Amino acid sequence: MTTMRMRIKRPCCNSIRTCNVTAVYIYDIVEDVEADRIEAIRCYRLGEHYVDIEYDPERHLIYYFYVSNRGNPYISFYHIPPQLGEEEARRIVLAHHGFI
Repeated sequence: MTTMRMRIKRPCCNSIRTCNVTAVYIYDIVEDVEADRIEAIRCYRLGEHYVDIEYDPERHLIYYFYVSNRGNPYISFYHIPPQLGEEEARRIVLAHHGFI
């Protein structure tokens, strides 16, 4: 298992509602489980924060996920394992969060 490190900006939110629906996820595609979650913080009080994460590039899908007030999911990928395409990665994320 090869481990890599990545430094990402911690998700930022302005209200309790957006803090509850915003996070960066590390998803293990081999075991089909959420390996870790980086919760959003109230940035207007604390300023920007960065987090160092360790991941296996062959098995971990790393993405930012947010659900709008209208229930629309927004996904931004930080890392997609080489055996997945972006369309397959989106399908995995939407299935994990109950959208398909």
